[in-house]
Amino acid sequence: EDIEAQKDVFNVFSAMFNTSDEVNLHSQFIYSLLNFKTANEYYYLDTFLRTIDSKFKYSRDSLEIHKELHDIDILLIDKTTKNAVIVENKIYASDSNHPDEGQLEKYYRIVIEDEKIPEDSIEVFYLSLDGHEPSSESTSTSMKYTKLCKKVQCISYPNEIRNWLQSCMRFV
Repeated sequence: EDIEAQKDVFNVFSAMFNTSDEVNLHSQFIYSLLNFKTANEYYYLDTFLRTIDSKFKYSRDSLEIHKELHDIDILLIDKTTKNAVIVENKIYASDSNHPDEGQLEKYYRIVIEDEKIPEDSIEVFYLSLDGHEPSSESTSTSMKYTKLCKKVQCISYPNEIRNWLQSCMRFV
């Protein structure tokens, strides 16, 4: 309904980019705001974390913000506080599952095994246009991480991202 109501409104992103390009437009835009630091503060990041009700704890000195590290759309990680946030961004795409491991399982495993973050210190957010859930295969193909399917929090552009951006307007 929102899209239909806004179809005659000029959109700078539509004019400049392919609006279905989640990596080079959507994820890049979100990453750029999250990674922006001014006066040694991450105002956009902190506002994002509050908006999505994240419990992520980080130190300004050890925070890492990545886009497409290990194919994870957005990864917030602090190896000092041993916390991480995975954000999987889905725009007109389905989950990239494999026969032996689902997409979110893979990302979760990598953060645990390669990045050495404890399982209980990882949050997983599934961002989509409408807030839909990931496929069951994405979270449970291997059945190695039984907690994962209950940990995934679905967020959407019309709700959380819109609210976040509106809250960020006070910084511009």
